[in-house]
Amino acid sequence: MKTFKFIFSSILIITLISCNSREKHINNKNSISLNSKAMRLVMFDDTDIKKVDSAIVILNQAIKIDPKYIEARMNIIRFLVIRKNYKSAFKNCRDLQKYYPESPLFITLEGGIYFNLKDKENYKRCLKRALEMYETELLDEVENDANLEIEYIQCLASNNRIKEAKKRLELLKMRNKSNLFYKDLTLKELMGNETEKSQTK
Repeated sequence: MKTFKFIFSSILIITLISCNSREKHINNKNSISLNSKAMRLVMFDDTDIKKVDSAIVILNQAIKIDPKYIEARMNIIRFLVIRKNYKSAFKNCRDLQKYYPESPLFITLEGGIYFNLKDKENYKRCLKRALEMYETELLDEVENDANLEIEYIQCLASNNRIKEAKKRLELLKMRNKSNLFYKDLTLKELMGNETEKSQTK
């Protein structure tokens, strides 16, 4: 079983890259500023509960101005989970699904919240649903969009299709030799160092 680390490390990075390349929404400048303020407040330490609570307040302001701002939504979901406010975390996650119904990534994110709640049934349901979307609705796009393919690779690995995920990643790297981001990328890094553990269980 993968840890929740995957959901809020690699998934956040890939979301900011790939979703920004696919959707046409222009983020509000004031919301961007508020998001930056919230993240500066917490920086690399999300164990200070007072700072996390303050960041949530600021991010709510950013989202109120710009409800479609992906980065602010992702950040607030992360902090809401830290504070165990799962009801609000689910709401923000499902709002992302409403605004970006073409993106299975936010369904995977919902699964991550269920995983944190130790709800394996709904966790697996979300991962299966996301994988079906990649393979039935987005497969042509996956073949032509490197960032979207990374999402698909993550989803394959999360569904324990490790060999397929590794093969796709190697092919992706071969097609993008000149791009430093992909050059040294490993499945282990994408999955929060949990792939090896999943293969042994």
